[in-house]
Amino acid sequence: MKYALLVPLALLAGSATAPAASRFLTFPLKCADKACTFKYKDPYTTGSINSVLDHSMMKKKGAAFHEYGKYSDRSGDGIVVAFNGERSSGARLKGDDTCVKPRILLRPSPKDRVSAAMTRVNDCGSDYAQYDEHPGYDYYAKQGVEVRASASGRVVNISGNRCYSAFMGRTCAYWGAIGLDHGNGYITQYVHMTNIPKKLTAGSSVDAGDLVGLVGKEGAAGYHLHFEVLKKVGSEYLIVDPYGWVGSGSDPLYSAGKVTPAKLWK
Repeated sequence: MKYALLVPLALLAGSATAPAASRFLTFPLKCADKACTFKYKDPYTTGSINSVLDHSMMKKKGAAFHEYGKYSDRSGDGIVVAFNGERSSGARLKGDDTCVKPRILLRPSPKDRVSAAMTRVNDCGSDYAQYDEHPGYDYYAKQGVEVRASASGRVVNISGNRCYSAFMGRTCAYWGAIGLDHGNGYITQYVHMTNIPKKLTAGSSVDAGDLVGLVGKEGAAGYHLHFEVLKKVGSEYLIVDPYGWVGSGSDPLYSAGKVTPAKLWK
């Protein structure tokens, strides 16, 4: 399925200074279940995204990095903005104020049916966007589904760690996470996995399509794949969106001033 809202990358440059890579990422999932009754055709498969990357991420006062946060502790802004400019800024769910009304759909075009939307009814419920300050995408996947490397690279080696954990708040092992440095400044991270191959130690090489783990629920309430992309600029690791930005105006994502927003999917 082609996404009708995509625009030429030249229109996405804005005021960013760091160049974006050419499209180099393949989708890390082939199926959402072992029997493959739900197949991923591409990153734009309908009914596949549980949670979007929030382009309105804010930094908690005094924090060294942007983090997944809550409105109630002032590390969230109560707004969720998707890569196509869809925005949720209404009522928050009682008991979990990271859930914000209304639901974000990511339809191929505004006139398409709700059933054509890329997003699913999520843990927040049918009327809410999920989640405020979310630093990546949660893709629909059941227990034991294979997760594959989106591009060749090396397992992240940051002080001996095999992922970049600042956005998570706990250890990589707790979250079942692994990161791959693709040698072009970009890092992909795969989170909530089990059975990460023992050979994937910090610094080891990985080819595109190699198995990096199985979907589990490490550090999470339910089964899904959390996928995120970072760009290293100087000493910073900045969250970027592999779907780029196709909303009106400039990209509000905090990293857009340093990294040119661009579609990174092949």
